[in-house]
Amino acid sequence: MKLKVTVAIENANGEPVVQSTTMDVDIPEFEEFIGPDTFGAVFDTCERNAIKLRNDAMRVATAF
Repeated sequence: MKLKVTVAIENANGEPVVQSTTMDVDIPEFEEFIGPDTFGAVFDTCERNAIKLRNDAMRVATAF
């Protein structure tokens, strides 16, 4: 599966200020979250990837 983040920067009137940025990252399949022995590690990996993706997308979107 992939997690996709889109960052759009608009002015107060809702008009785009810069072109939107979309990035994605691989995340574990839902089935990998099942089970008390693996949930924590799989969730941690997913969360770390999501945070890195968000940071990268914001960096690209605001580099104008």
